Amino acid sequence: MKNVVSIQINTLDEALHLQNLATINIGKYQENQIAGQVHLQSSLIRLWRDVHKQAGEVVSTFTKEAEKSECNM
Repeated sequence: MKNVVSIQINTLDEALHLQNLATINIGKYQENQIAGQVHLQSSLIRLWRDVHKQAGEVVSTFTKEAEKSECNM
C-alpha cells in the first residue's frame, strides 16, 4: 500500500510524539463516529495509521542505531 502522506522525521522525540498523536487521533475517530461522515473518518483513520507506521519505522531505526553504538563502545 502506498503511503497516504509522507513525513520527514529528524529526531526520536519527533517520532515518539507523532506516534502518540496518531494513536490519540485514531482512537478519537473510532470512538466518536458521526452519521454521514463515515467515509471522511475512515480516510482520516487511514492517514493517522500511516503517520503512526512511519513514525514507528523511525523509532525502530533510532533504536537499531543506538544498539549498534552501544556494541561499538
